[in-house]
Amino acid sequence: MWLSRRVRLLLGLLVAGVALLALACRPTAAPTPTPVPPSPTPTARAVPSPTPTTAPAPGAPTPVVVVTPTPTRVPPTPTPTGTQIRYGGILRTHSPDWPPSYDVQVNFSNNHVYYLAKFYNNLLWNPGEDEIECDVCTDWKVQDGGKTIVFNLRRDVKFHDGKPMTARDVADSHNKMMGLVDGVISPRSGLLKEYIEKIETPDDYTVVFRLYRPAPIIPRLLIIGFSGIFPEGTTREDLVKGPRGSGPFMLKEAIQGSVMRTVKNPNYFKQGKPYLDGIDIYQIRDTNTVLASFFTGRLDFVRPPSALPPDQQPRWDSMKARGQIQDYVYQTGCTPQGININAKRAPLNDLRVRQAINLAIDRKAYIEAVHYGWAKPGGLFSVGGFTQWKEEDFWDKVPGFGTGANKEKEREEAKRLLAEAGFPNGVEIPMWFRNTTEYVRQGEFLAGELAKVGIRAKVEILDASQINERGPKVDYYMWAYYFCRTTTDPDELWGSYFLTGGNRNWFGYSNPEFDKLFVEQSQELDVAKRIFLNRQMEQIIRRDLPIADLAEQQASHGWWWYVKGYRFASTFYSGQSQRQEDVWLAPH
Repeated sequence: MWLSRRVRLLLGLLVAGVALLALACRPTAAPTPTPVPPSPTPTARAVPSPTPTTAPAPGAPTPVVVVTPTPTRVPPTPTPTGTQIRYGGILRTHSPDWPPSYDVQVNFSNNHVYYLAKFYNNLLWNPGEDEIECDVCTDWKVQDGGKTIVFNLRRDVKFHDGKPMTARDVADSHNKMMGLVDGVISPRSGLLKEYIEKIETPDDYTVVFRLYRPAPIIPRLLIIGFSGIFPEGTTREDLVKGPRGSGPFMLKEAIQGSVMRTVKNPNYFKQGKPYLDGIDIYQIRDTNTVLASFFTGRLDFVRPPSALPPDQQPRWDSMKARGQIQDYVYQTGCTPQGININAKRAPLNDLRVRQAINLAIDRKAYIEAVHYGWAKPGGLFSVGGFTQWKEEDFWDKVPGFGTGANKEKEREEAKRLLAEAGFPNGVEIPMWFRNTTEYVRQGEFLAGELAKVGIRAKVEILDASQINERGPKVDYYMWAYYFCRTTTDPDELWGSYFLTGGNRNWFGYSNPEFDKLFVEQSQELDVAKRIFLNRQMEQIIRRDLPIADLAEQQASHGWWWYVKGYRFASTFYSGQSQRQEDVWLAPH
């Protein structure tokens, strides 16, 4: 199912301007502490931009209580279509990381945006699967050969404080994403700066994007949760205090380390939505605790970030077979995944040391130990993704992907390279990783692999807010991690992570040859030629080794039978996967 969905996306990207036109003009669609929820009741360049930084160090948003306004209208009773939609109820769910602030643009993690996307709206949104529709617009159209996009806005959208949303709010928010307001570039939506030359507002309800060149990726960037819209003039400091959005849910209470409670927006512009009275999101870092809460009915909806632990999978499968729960299994798009390497710091500025790191890791063992067998190598993309690599293209063919005796030969070569670089007795190098269950498992495994060739990892464990602060500054030596892409367009992979000045280039990587190929492949409409250019770019990354890449895992979303209306979006960063305004609860 995933491959067919990914192929549909791929075909859409390969016809560039045609794809953009096809999407346009759509109408608006009508572990400490571990809390447990209560029992049921043209020329190569990167666009010059301010230096990517994180937002001003925010204090934790805790506790916060927001008064719910009095409703001004009652949602109409929906017409039955098959099953009668039911209003009311609280969806109980979870996320492992607490967001550093309510700024949906500068937070970078899926775990953060899952809390925050519920408070905001976008220009476009993704109600499910591959669909893209207007969110705060009524329609949009492409002009000037794909170099101009015009959005006509709805006139009934209000922020939670009652202020009407206008074109000035939309323009200011997108300029803010690109770092043009306060110098803070969104690590996700900031890629827009590579395409948008300027934004115009000819009247209060029209927004015009003027582009450097046609860019089919733009709709894909506008639908992700990180592209939320704030009132004009909103500061990063404002967003430490609370959300400032127009979305289907409003903040009711936030207790860091425990729970964020949301309540439905009674004045939401989408008639009759949301269906739920609210969503309670518990902060639970340990996957086993999440699953125990789910299996015993204390959580309604769960999002395990990787494959289920082997001892939990049989119970999941049994409950699914009995119709108690449902799930959606998907390929995560979590690449580039591996050990990020800061090539500007000694001894990692020696290519031989980076090559030794790459050769040391047994990828077969990594897939089994870290992802319980639910992962495949696909290069910097996904297996079957844009470059069309197959799994068999890697094993015993690409450096670092040796198996059996070939892996042992690679490790001997790694030791030789270290000795040649001046470290015959090995070397100690700092390495950090994130403090959630899956990242700790990954980091500990990789530290053990490096030790087999004499690289002693001096481990530091960080939480997401520390990574958000230090990552953009390239303030590390080695960093075990998996980035997860928000779209399936190759422009995001290259333009965000490896292009000089890219909005999420936390490798500090810069290569003029690579930058030139980026622009060339971005504009290439011929399928075979674009694949060829992307493979060339991947080979440059493998040669320079800003990352020792590993594999990409599968994951799943699961929910009890009475949770209705949920649809997985094009990625787990988009639309309904995050906002859940169409979800409702059947009597149970």
